[in-house]
Amino acid sequence: MTEGRITGTGTVAAVRSLAGAAFSLLLAAAPAFMGAASASEFRMTIFGHEVTIDSNDDGETLKVDGAVLHSNIYVSVTQVALVAGMPVVIGDSSAGGNACAGSPFVLRLPKDGSPSLDAPLDTCMPVTATEEEGRLVFAIQPLPGRDGERWSWDPAAGFKTLDAVAFAPDAAKGWRELAATAPGHPGDLFGYAEIAAQMEGLLGKDAEDYKQIITGVGSGEMKDGFYIGTACQPHNCGGVEALVAADPGTKQVYLAWKPQEEKIIVRPEVKEWPAIAKAVLRDWAATWK
Repeated sequence: MTEGRITGTGTVAAVRSLAGAAFSLLLAAAPAFMGAASASEFRMTIFGHEVTIDSNDDGETLKVDGAVLHSNIYVSVTQVALVAGMPVVIGDSSAGGNACAGSPFVLRLPKDGSPSLDAPLDTCMPVTATEEEGRLVFAIQPLPGRDGERWSWDPAAGFKTLDAVAFAPDAAKGWRELAATAPGHPGDLFGYAEIAAQMEGLLGKDAEDYKQIITGVGSGEMKDGFYIGTACQPHNCGGVEALVAADPGTKQVYLAWKPQEEKIIVRPEVKEWPAIAKAVLRDWAATWK
């Protein structure tokens, strides 16, 4: 989920069931619920049930009316909703570290039944949630080399896997758009059709391998007129990494990646890299000297 973790105390008596993406009450946007410091990370009465997240040296534990329903290193509540008449809480569960985003779960709070938790999805990428016709739809954005995953959730069926969504670059985005607004993640360059075509041409049969790395944990920014981005394979930073340098001025892309226990691969060859990009490549490659 994209919302940040929250702490506080308070009461939620009822939540409207709305159509579309506005189905939920975003707790992070409700400062009235924030109260004095508590021994719990989170404590709130929701649909007549006391929902708490307690923290200790082993991590965090989600409890409803004192009963333990889930534990992990990090547990958070992000949204409250009515889905097909069922009161639910949507939250995140994470084993920690920065390689994976938290995995969403759904906590049922039926009026005349016992609370129960539909276990967190087995995911690593950020997941968003929307409402569609009386159900929740959880989605991972499609990425270069990786289809977007989707799941539905409803009170009757719980979580169900939906058809994947293929990634496609945006034909309306190119070098001009890159120069105007640099993406925060280098994998996003494959969404710029004009730039993606050049990258695919440089990579050839290695395109899928490069995409798997450049869409991992990473960041990018403009530096000395170049877009510079780096990323690494989740759980393997320092072992498998990738670099991209893109020059909006000359409309040229320069790529490098370090496969596991292999030498760095560079496209085009180093002698064709301009001085600024070559200096970035040298600094990046120093990790493996």
